[in-house]
Amino acid sequence: VRIDSLQARVDSARRDLAQGTVEALRQRVRDYEGSLSVMRRLVPTGAEVPTLIDDVSNRAKRRGVDIAEITPQPPEAGSPFEVHRYRFAVLGHYDEVSEFMTDIASLPRIMVPYDVAVSRAPASAAQPYGDTTGALVAVNFNLRTFVKPVTAGTGPGGGN
Repeated sequence: VRIDSLQARVDSARRDLAQGTVEALRQRVRDYEGSLSVMRRLVPTGAEVPTLIDDVSNRAKRRGVDIAEITPQPPEAGSPFEVHRYRFAVLGHYDEVSEFMTDIASLPRIMVPYDVAVSRAPASAAQPYGDTTGALVAVNFNLRTFVKPVTAGTGPGGGN
């Protein structure tokens, strides 16, 4: 019975080899490894999130946009990623704000602005800018990033 069982396994393996399914599986594994490599570059770990928010703040300064508010929202647990959200309010000239939003999209980790609301900045905000053109805008938006949660196997730095 044992010999028959082993022979059946060998025969099955030979059929798989003859049909190319083993090579197809190897190719799928290579494809998944490539996707995993991309995800590791794009998805931050929990420890990286404060640095990402600093990067967003630095981009605002570089573009001449003032951040009036950054409010963290509670993280949402999920599988395979947690979702971290932040509420932003910024002031700046329209072109500078658009460049700032583009900068966020070009960060090396996934950071997604959504629910963007653009309005004319109040006159009291325009005075410190010396803006007499009416081109100063107030922009409110949410920023979301997908974060690899810390698990027992990855440790606090998310090393896996």
